[in-house]
Amino acid sequence: MSARTPFDPHEPLDVGRTVIEASAGTGMTFTISALVTRLIAEEGVPLEEILVVTFTNAATAELRDRIRKRLVDTLDAEAGAAELEARRRRGRLQEALTHFDRAQIFTIHGFAQRLLGKLGLRARLSPELEPGEPDETLL
Repeated sequence: MSARTPFDPHEPLDVGRTVIEASAGTGMTFTISALVTRLIAEEGVPLEEILVVTFTNAATAELRDRIRKRLVDTLDAEAGAAELEARRRRGRLQEALTHFDRAQIFTIHGFAQRLLGKLGLRARLSPELEPGEPDETLL
């Protein structure tokens, strides 16, 4: 287990997983959309290989909107650049926008349901299993 360190979206990206824990109103959505955009544009990670998981349907919808907007804004900002690396970044961003419907941005229960749907036989769960609504008391 690695040590927790403050995350700065302007610092070089680490290899592997990044877990961001933050309270409401701390810029978490901004940070996640910046991180996803950097992974795509700078590192060449395809959008469908990035998993973003959050708690609520509203947060998921907001993240989808903000990530897409950030990709568009970054693509627009790169429009005038002529150097080879900028053209590569633009190509990566355009590819992500073209296939944005493949973005893996889920609620926790949505991700679990999708995972069980793909691995249900291995998990020995009934294919008819339907997850229930979240327990408001637990939330």
